[in-house]
Amino acid sequence: MRGVPLDWDADRAQSFLAEHYCSADPVIKSLASEIHGGSNTGTVVFRDAASLPHTLQAISTWHIPLPKRETSQPARDEHLTLDDGFHGITTLFAPPPEDHKVE
Repeated sequence: MRGVPLDWDADRAQSFLAEHYCSADPVIKSLASEIHGGSNTGTVVFRDAASLPHTLQAISTWHIPLPKRETSQPARDEHLTLDDGFHGITTLFAPPPEDHKVE
């Protein structure tokens, strides 16, 4: 799952997915900042993937439009991307800043 807004935690991301795919019972397994720092990425498991629409089961990448943010400038459409692959550097965990240690 890519493109998760920075101000969302795992619970918010999970509730957003549940709004769209409640019957599939989504569960967020990890959520961390992308290496570019513009969004979060994570892993999600659908406990009942068989209940997803057949059109989604047949494709490997889904784009779910995110709610519009209240800003003074018109923003480009943002979306959450769900896919079944990992490409390049994929952050799966990032400890909080106070737990970073340099040796």
